[in-house]
Amino acid sequence: MNETEIKPGAPLYCYRFGAAEFDEARFDLRVGGLRVDIEQRPLEVLRELLKSAGDVVTKERLLDVVWSGRPTVETVLTNAISKLRRSLGEADMERIQTVPRVGYRIDGSIDRLAVGRQLLSPLALKVQMPVPGRTHFLLERQLGPLRHNEVWLARNPKTGERRVYKFSSDGDRLSLLKREATLYRVLIEGLGERPDIARVLDWNFESPPFFLECAYGGPNLLEWSKSNDDLAAQSLEQRIGFFLQIADAVAAAHSVGVLHKDLKPANVLVSNSSELPRLVLTDFGSARLLEPERLQALGITQIGLTHTSMQPLDSSGTLLYMAPELYRGQAPTVQSDVYALGLMLYQIVLADLSRPMTSGWERDIDDEELREDLAAATDGDPSRRLKSAAELAERLRHRDVRHAARAAQRAVEAQALEARRTLDHARARRPWIMTAMATLSIGLAVSVWYYLAALRSEHRLAQQFEIADALNTFMTHDLIGAANPAVSGHADVKILDAAKAASERIDSEFAMRAPNIQAALHFAMQESLDGLTDAEGAIQEGKKAIAAYERETPPDRMGADRASIHMVRDLERLGRTDEVPSLLHTIEADLGQIRAEQPLLEVEYLEDNAMQATTLAHHDEALRYDIESLQLLQRLGNPPGDLENRIEFNVANSYLLVGRYSEADSLLRKVIARESQTLGPQHQQTLYTTVVLAHSLLAQYRAAEAEKILAPAVAGLQASLGESHGRTMLAKTVLGRAYLENGNYEEAARLDSEAYESLAKKFGNRYQNTISTLEGLGIAQRLGGHVDAAAATLSRSLAYSREAFGEENAITQHIKYILADCLIDMNRAREGAALLKGLDVDLLSRAEVNTDWQSRLDFAAARIALAERDIANARRLLDSAAAALKDTSKPRWDHLPQRIEETRRVARL
Repeated sequence: MNETEIKPGAPLYCYRFGAAEFDEARFDLRVGGLRVDIEQRPLEVLRELLKSAGDVVTKERLLDVVWSGRPTVETVLTNAISKLRRSLGEADMERIQTVPRVGYRIDGSIDRLAVGRQLLSPLALKVQMPVPGRTHFLLERQLGPLRHNEVWLARNPKTGERRVYKFSSDGDRLSLLKREATLYRVLIEGLGERPDIARVLDWNFESPPFFLECAYGGPNLLEWSKSNDDLAAQSLEQRIGFFLQIADAVAAAHSVGVLHKDLKPANVLVSNSSELPRLVLTDFGSARLLEPERLQALGITQIGLTHTSMQPLDSSGTLLYMAPELYRGQAPTVQSDVYALGLMLYQIVLADLSRPMTSGWERDIDDEELREDLAAATDGDPSRRLKSAAELAERLRHRDVRHAARAAQRAVEAQALEARRTLDHARARRPWIMTAMATLSIGLAVSVWYYLAALRSEHRLAQQFEIADALNTFMTHDLIGAANPAVSGHADVKILDAAKAASERIDSEFAMRAPNIQAALHFAMQESLDGLTDAEGAIQEGKKAIAAYERETPPDRMGADRASIHMVRDLERLGRTDEVPSLLHTIEADLGQIRAEQPLLEVEYLEDNAMQATTLAHHDEALRYDIESLQLLQRLGNPPGDLENRIEFNVANSYLLVGRYSEADSLLRKVIARESQTLGPQHQQTLYTTVVLAHSLLAQYRAAEAEKILAPAVAGLQASLGESHGRTMLAKTVLGRAYLENGNYEEAARLDSEAYESLAKKFGNRYQNTISTLEGLGIAQRLGGHVDAAAATLSRSLAYSREAFGEENAITQHIKYILADCLIDMNRAREGAALLKGLDVDLLSRAEVNTDWQSRLDFAAARIALAERDIANARRLLDSAAAALKDTSKPRWDHLPQRIEETRRVARL
């Protein structure tokens, strides 16, 4: 054994007498089950009295042991005894008896139970010793056992604040401290401060004893569960919610590339600072960084991460949580952390944190969906195990939905079996029926998906089977029937065409059913057509769903509001922004009921308000709405992962639009990491978030970095969504901007031209992205030397913007400036001056976050003055433009500093 390892010493006991309990291991006093807030010295006096229960303990011995023979004042001992008596209360205070001129003793029946063994300190640290380098904190007790370093709890005697210190002498153990500090910086850079991950406050790596200084998060989960029955008293849903706190913390760490590698109850702290216990993940001393190159990107020195020696396992407890592949010498992965999480979930569900997960564990779990989740999380084959902690959390959050879906699927299978029997008799007479049968299987699966989408939004479990049955009937007889060549009159009917044909029959086929059935069907079709990018069709189905919800008795306002919220997004996509305010006003009238019954719906309502504000270029207002929606989502707890990603994406996008780029980058990278884990790095949502990150990099004059991540993202979106999908086209415009910034004007113009044609065809010329893409094409043409073509393109973009948004709009004003600059180049200064008249710096900054707008406007005015031969005014305006430039060192697509100097040279000013 290494001489610096922590060795066990004398036994530690828990003493019980009357209503009191003193635990040496925890070093706390409880009376009536409640912890007593009392200083360290009186507790040490109590320990000495209990160790010699019934016997007199002299004053000299107490002063020597507790105060090292150096009391600060004469009355310290009598004061400590008085505090002890007050803490014990009237029932037990008389147990501490004074023996005049000799000392004290504790009388009465006292039970003693061994609870562990004392830890010896190789670093010669002692209770009540000031923390080296942090003298205002006194060591309270040694925590453990831990394999690597000495861990102590310390307390500030004046404020009562507690902190945890991890001490090391040198060598490997110091390396482990440095590793933990480095990984904490990765966590904090990638995630920000999180209440569910223990905070490292400071460290000392300069002089021994070296240490990490950490916030105190409470007792660990194992200790907490042994000290009370709170976990056993919780319902199954409460225990699962309890576990989800751990899973979310682990998922967050994984999202920035940090594996924990030592997940177990002892490494989860329980904070009782609020009504409900809050869990805090701690001890990243064994953790591993999946992407070491992230350190360089974050500007973090790689201290401690060169440590490669194998560390011995600290206890059988750690062995219990090790994934099977680790025993075979395989490297730890996200799946090995998921395995440990699965075992902890099993133990928390059973309220027994010492229970191993042995053969036959399934008999302990009554819930079918929970059994599936446990089996998937602890599968012995890592390739078949759940892919991430986030996926496990998502499955647990939607157990009720999956339960309902299972019942619906069983009904579907029964219907399919009956249909197959009928079809077998008709196979010979109607050959097309086999194709219809294959389509039927797909249709039934899609019907359950529709059902899930509706159920997730409203959670009306009492109506689940009736709605599921109606959905399945609709899909079987109407949607699949619409694809039948004998009905449609032609083969190869597309799913979009079949869906639209089937939707037209909902009201006639289900006229005798309850309005809520018709509403659910129309809402399912609204969601479906939206997913198939038929925004107009989705709006029409949304209107029918709202009408059906209104026909219910009483009207289902929540259902109508949900359909309205989804309709807002499609109206925004089509540029029909004038129809949005009335819908939002109607929803606002129901906010009280929404907050009480469906708070997640309020999150989406705030999201819609932010979307409208963004469309109107009110970016500060949009950011306020987005942050409010995210804060509400976080307060609700256990949010659906897909919604959380979407709202955080919205916040990041708003940060980008107001110029808070570092915050946008941090949040976008966090979302990308989470989406990569849950959806995969090549999923279209992950790729699209990457496109927005590239947009942020472009705004920071980091075009080379942006182009590097954009090219594969555009290729991936094109492969998964197709050329004409809105996201593919938008990604092309951002790549075009990167080409523009990097001086590749021809490629920029080609991409913008392709994207514009597709956007105009799909969404029309009043769509914001269509207008902006056409403007981008004009800019690329102008910078590429095609000034006449650029003026024509920009004039069209301006006409569409005026029609869609009016004159006093940020987008319209931005196009005016770009077109005016182009016209001045063409010696059409008078027309340019007319466009520049009335431009507002604040509005221009909304369209393109730029602190140099006044310089741009002054430069344009100077060029007009030169055209009018007003040399003095031109010189003054050029001087003003040059002086107002904030930073001439950054690369700019408009080359403004160079153009100012060139104008001065040519005009000899």
